Amino acid sequence: MTPIAAAVSEFGDAVAERFATGGGEPEDLLRGPLERLIRKLGANEQVGPVVLTGEHHLAEHRIRPDYAVYVGGALVGFIEVKAPGRGVDTSRYKGHDRQQWERLARLPNVLYTDGQEFALFRDGERAGEVVRLVGDVETAGAALSVSDGKLGSLMGEFLRWAPLPPRRPKELADVTARLCRVLRDEVEELLDSGNVGMRDLARTGVSSCIPMRPTTSLRTATPRPSPSRCCSRAWRGLTLPAATSATSPTTSEAVTRSWRERSPC
Repeated sequence: MTPIAAAVSEFGDAVAERFATGGGEPEDLLRGPLERLIRKLGANEQVGPVVLTGEHHLAEHRIRPDYAVYVGGALVGFIEVKAPGRGVDTSRYKGHDRQQWERLARLPNVLYTDGQEFALFRDGERAGEVVRLVGDVETAGAALSVSDGKLGSLMGEFLRWAPLPPRRPKELADVTARLCRVLRDEVEELLDSGNVGMRDLARTGVSSCIPMRPTTSLRTATPRPSPSRCCSRAWRGLTLPAATSATSPTTSEAVTRSWRERSPC
């Protein structure tokens, strides 16, 4: 048995054991086994240490991916987990799933899975084929299998993702204009939750780059731990990996002008 086949078999065994209890939300029953599967597939692809961190909802009306994925300490992408049977054909999603997809489609590297199927999306477009496991993920147990090596290849593509540095200011503006909508939503979420760090950051000028919707109020914010520096580092790593605080003012001003022209903030 190959390492990938063994990892899938172990995944199936763990998932079936959980579903046999008859309790819990389907997505939650997949989480632990899925985390172990991703780490084992990453080890097989020799990409480096893989760490999955669960995302949490700071406000009920906001949408976040289930996992942020780090390889060697660097953020490489996100994973969204659906209940078995939901599938990974995002064109068929409706309601909440559709709204969620429209937001996640702005991100450069997202893996969708319902435990049965796996699909990789880059900037809203599917990259490669959908990989489907053989057997019912809820009941197959250790008999769950994969028919070929496509799951390993798909996971390697996902975990090896690296941002491509834009060659021209226009390309940089196009990329950041799309991602700024996600960043704007995250900042608004923190403001709505009463985070003092984001409130102070907004007062020092972030609102001039990321205008807030009228419903966002700084006056009602109450003190909570500040994530502003972590937010800054994470987004710089995702969108401008080669940028530093000493980035050329001329380039920064040109990008900012283009960014504001293209972004519907």
